Amino acid sequence: MGLFVKITRRYSVASSFSLLVVRSYLGLILNAAVICLGRQFAASRGRLVETTSTPSVCGRSFTWLLVRVLAGFGCVILEYYAMGRLPLSTSSVILYSSPVFVVLWAAILLGQPLRIPDLVCMMACVAGMTLEISPWESQDSGKASGYLAILASAVLAALVCVSLRALRDVPYYTVLNTFFLGSLSLSAARGCGAAFHELHFPSWHDAAWVNWALVAVFAYAAEVCMTCGFARAGDRAGSVSVWKFLCPVFSMLWGALFLGEGVTWSSICGSTLILASSLTSLSLQARSVSHGQDICAAAGHNADRLDGLRR
Repeated sequence: MGLFVKITRRYSVASSFSLLVVRSYLGLILNAAVICLGRQFAASRGRLVETTSTPSVCGRSFTWLLVRVLAGFGCVILEYYAMGRLPLSTSSVILYSSPVFVVLWAAILLGQPLRIPDLVCMMACVAGMTLEISPWESQDSGKASGYLAILASAVLAALVCVSLRALRDVPYYTVLNTFFLGSLSLSAARGCGAAFHELHFPSWHDAAWVNWALVAVFAYAAEVCMTCGFARAGDRAGSVSVWKFLCPVFSMLWGALFLGEGVTWSSICGSTLILASSLTSLSLQARSVSHGQDICAAAGHNADRLDGLRR
């Protein structure tokens, strides 16, 4: 997706809002097609499954869906903005520092304490970002705004991960439909894209639409995989998140092969620090969850033994 966003913005007039409008519109169409195919597959197997695209959602799930829409919208808009000003590998690496910020969101929203290892990971991540950005080198205003945008996008991506954990009992197609509808409405709203005059689209016969469509297709595939992966992972979401760290590796590869982007030693060192600290943070989160589950299981076992002795 990131590769085709860079190609689209290089060869056509495309803003973050217009790209998100096309991505959300095509995402709704693709999601409807997947739901229909799911119904037909279930019918051919003689199974009855609930594939209603808008089941009733209320209470806490509705609040988390709203968080998912707003955080996801801000994350994508800022990510696309930064991609127009930064190399693909740089924006991807900084974006994938989001697991470090999951700890902060957990402390703010869930009241989880910040431990010393978490703080060490955050400090290592900050050091890696410093090497990646290299503020001692001359930076133009465009790159500076790009760095701020991708950092804010990483913070919002962490909030998206927290919301997906909370929405694990909500069907993935409901989460996706809500996100696509919300993003489409916000992007085209008078208070956002239309107000900034940022809704620019190529003519209908322009070949640039191929790249625009590929952005939407790959973005939809990524959203489905991420939503289903976190939903199936449950309390092991931290362990599943580790696999997402292949994305910066592929971003560096695509940037070098197709965009002619070079890689410096400071960038390599910064990327290593960012990814290592984020992976360590994820491992600590997964270990904490596993330890908590073991304690609960032991407590339940002891309670059963005491109950048996009483009987």
